[in-house]
Amino acid sequence: MNLFKYILSIAVLLITVSCAAQKKTTVVFVCEHGAARSVIAAAYFNRLAAERHLPYHAIARGTSAQENLSVAAVKGLESDGIPF
Repeated sequence: MNLFKYILSIAVLLITVSCAAQKKTTVVFVCEHGAARSVIAAAYFNRLAAERHLPYHAIARGTSAQENLSVAAVKGLESDGIPF
């Protein structure tokens, strides 16, 4: 998960450079089921964006949406203290 956080940090840093006084924009993370990877990406993105006071909010979606979130993803986010 550390590499994932690092990549998201870089993405948020790059966005910081380009978002001086823009209105809040929605970022969509998409994976196949919308139950794990996109949920994790959106949760970490939102935390990093909030910490940096960026005008962005992420949501998670799936191309073949699954009704329930992955139990492992939920446990991982909870153990990292990441709201989702």
